[in-house]
Amino acid sequence: MLIIPFPVVMISLGIKGPQHAPKGFAREIVLFGKPTFTEGMIAILNICFAYAGTQAYVTIMAEMRDPRADFFPALCYLQTFAVVVYTVVAAVLYFYAAQFTTSPAIGAAPKLVAKIAYGVVIPCVIGGAMVFGNSATKYAFVTTMRLIGTDDDEVTRHGKGATKRSWVVWLAQGAVFWIVTFVLANSIPVFNSILSIASAVFVAWFTFGFSAIAWMHLNKGRRLQGWKKAGLTVLNVVILGIALLMNSGGMYAAVVELVGIFKDPTIAVSGAFSCADNGIFNVEHPPVGADLY
Repeated sequence: MLIIPFPVVMISLGIKGPQHAPKGFAREIVLFGKPTFTEGMIAILNICFAYAGTQAYVTIMAEMRDPRADFFPALCYLQTFAVVVYTVVAAVLYFYAAQFTTSPAIGAAPKLVAKIAYGVVIPCVIGGAMVFGNSATKYAFVTTMRLIGTDDDEVTRHGKGATKRSWVVWLAQGAVFWIVTFVLANSIPVFNSILSIASAVFVAWFTFGFSAIAWMHLNKGRRLQGWKKAGLTVLNVVILGIALLMNSGGMYAAVVELVGIFKDPTIAVSGAFSCADNGIFNVEHPPVGADLY
């Protein structure tokens, strides 16, 4: 759903160019840059964030009638579509906006088109946030109910034959989750930094680490049985190493970038919970984006 406004954004960029670019600007397309460690890690974290929906896979699988037959084909269709569409959209946006590409990319479009695109994408963003929030609160709800001695029957009945206790736990945890989310989101007033920190702390594990750990657990005692198993074991060890690198090195890079943004006098972000104007339509201080890298 988040991809809906991008065809209009791409067409507008091809006709009028990015809103913060001077007239007659020359596009600077860089296929292979020379990023620092921080810049390289931030780029990797932002790419991985696009596939952060993996944390919802288990929740979706649990709702399927026949997950053994339906989940894997659905996953293949989803990832094939996502990789193709993300690659095409990113390439076209960068081709037309070049060094004036922003984060979010919609901010690079001409002002009127960007406003319309944001109007369309906001409900999609809210919907996506609800998926993440529901997955997190559902896991916390099930865990809490079991910790307080509730049988699985009461947990599974919640929604149809819910008890007062299950409703209290569900509403309380939902309220706490969204309050904490609001505070954290406003503590990090730069979109790019929110993506980077979320990727380093959560996406690194949900997209890479947990899957490797799950494979190791499921194949305990037979990880080296035959060359195929041995090869997959090596692959999953490498994936786990990538998760650890993103978690540690990525968090370091995200914090360094955020501190640098706060210290940069050309960027209108004076601090968390401040009244500084860091809006995407601020002409004097365009949004932080790919042109910084």
